[in-house]
Amino acid sequence: MARGPASRGRRAGRRRRAPWIAVAAAVAVVLLLRTFVLDTYAVTSDSMSPSLLAGQRWLVVRVGGVERGDVVVFHGSTRWGEPGQDYVKRVIGLPGDHIVCCSDTGDVIRNGVDLPEPYASAGTPAGRLAYDVTVPDDRLWVLGDNRDHSGDSRSYLGRPGGGFVPFADLVGRVSLRYWPW
Repeated sequence: MARGPASRGRRAGRRRRAPWIAVAAAVAVVLLLRTFVLDTYAVTSDSMSPSLLAGQRWLVVRVGGVERGDVVVFHGSTRWGEPGQDYVKRVIGLPGDHIVCCSDTGDVIRNGVDLPEPYASAGTPAGRLAYDVTVPDDRLWVLGDNRDHSGDSRSYLGRPGGGFVPFADLVGRVSLRYWPW
């Protein structure tokens, strides 16, 4: 069966449309990932030094649970700084945890045990402010790794919400640095 010019024209038209379909599909996948799975965060301060440094950019995973020790990004709220502002801190306490500062050796105490913090900025104490809190349901207690230069849960103790971060404000876990390489 001979193929005429009309069938060749249809095939050429399909080949021309194929790249646009692939581009549209790729854009759709990226939008879905950004909406439901990944976000990005640019570090703007030294509050998490030495773990995260100002100028770095990180991928944030929106899915999955949060564990003690995770570094998370969350939205500011009327209780926590400025609405519309995002923050990055380390999870020290989950709901039900009893957090005290500080032990005789200067460590944060979680549930009666001194908390080893190898990620904390060397030479800075675990805290200069004494506190004794129990984390309520649906909330987190977070601290910066560079305690002397971090506005964290300690900084908001006297405000509505008591310095706790609502799970509803959580963006996700810091996962992978993509800038600088």
